[in-house]
Amino acid sequence: TTLLPSTWTGQESLTRQVRQCSPVRASICPQGHANPPEIRDCLTCSQPLTGMFSYVRRPALATLTLSTGAAIEVAGDVVVGRAPQVQRGGDPHIVALVTVPSPQHMVSRSHLILTTSGWSILAQDLGSSNGTVLARPGATPVLLGSGMPTPVFMGDLMDIGDGVTLRIDPPAWLRPQSG
Repeated sequence: TTLLPSTWTGQESLTRQVRQCSPVRASICPQGHANPPEIRDCLTCSQPLTGMFSYVRRPALATLTLSTGAAIEVAGDVVVGRAPQVQRGGDPHIVALVTVPSPQHMVSRSHLILTTSGWSILAQDLGSSNGTVLARPGATPVLLGSGMPTPVFMGDLMDIGDGVTLRIDPPAWLRPQSG
C-alpha cells in the first residue's frame, strides 16, 4: 500500500490507499503511450496507432473535481461521502475514500462510488438518503438509481447534496501542458 500526496485544498480530508489494480488492455503508440484499444490515434501525441497491444497498469481515466476545490485522479474505485468507508464485501482495490463536508447531513456517510471497468468509469449511488443527481451536458438531469452502476463521461456533473458537486474532467495526462 502506497500513500499518495493529497491534492486537497482547504479543510477537507482524504485517505488515499493505492493498491495494484487489474491491468487493462491498451493500444501502444510508437512513443510507448497507452491508449484505449478502440481508438485510432494516440491521445497523448496524436500519432497513428499501429495495432500493437499490451496489458498495462490502468492510467487515471479522469479527474474528479469537487466543488470543495479538491481534485482526485480516478484510476480505480473512489468512495465519496461525509465519512466514507470501504463497503462490506466490496472490491478490495479501493483507491480513494473522499470525505466531503455536509453540515446539514444531506450527504450520506458513504454516498457514491465511482468504479472503473476497463477504460470506463461507472457511478453508483450507495443507497444514500437523498440520492445523486447526474447532469450531463445537453441532457435533462436524472436521479441515479440506487445500486445501479451508470457510465459517466467527461463533463458530467453529479450533485450529492449540501452544495457538493463532483465533475468528471480529463485526467492530468490528457490536459494540455503549459509553459
